[in-house]
Amino acid sequence: IWYARRDASGAEWSLPAVVEDPQLNSTANDRTASPCLDDARFVFASDRIGDQADLYELGGGNLIRIEVASSDTFLESSPFVTEDCLTVYFSSNQTGTRDLYVMTRPSIDQPFETPARIDDLSTTTADETDPWVSADGRHLVFASDRAGTFDLYEASR
Repeated sequence: IWYARRDASGAEWSLPAVVEDPQLNSTANDRTASPCLDDARFVFASDRIGDQADLYELGGGNLIRIEVASSDTFLESSPFVTEDCLTVYFSSNQTGTRDLYVMTRPSIDQPFETPARIDDLSTTTADETDPWVSADGRHLVFASDRAGTFDLYEASR
């Protein structure tokens, strides 16, 4: 996992650098880290166990596999976590194609509840992945190949 920084929205980006945390960057395929609580915690995907990616959370020096969003059979990837670390959007191929899912928890010290497929945005014939949600929770942008090639889609409420 790599990162780049900039001081302001119009400033130039720094050169990319490797995250120097062995819990966040291992010899496995670690990817798509999503920070929350001002970068104090991260949710990311990794294939540390088996050959399918699972979701992990790193915070307070503790690394945990998010069991309700991990499977030895399916691929869970592309997590996006809200700033308060209470909601995670991600993709999974549980239905045969990658669909969007969401899971929540009541507080930071509680486990996540069972993920729910976002039926209004997911199809059974195409992949939906890489969700991003606005800070107010009203806009969700994601990638889908439902038109034959990957494009970005926006949903709002």
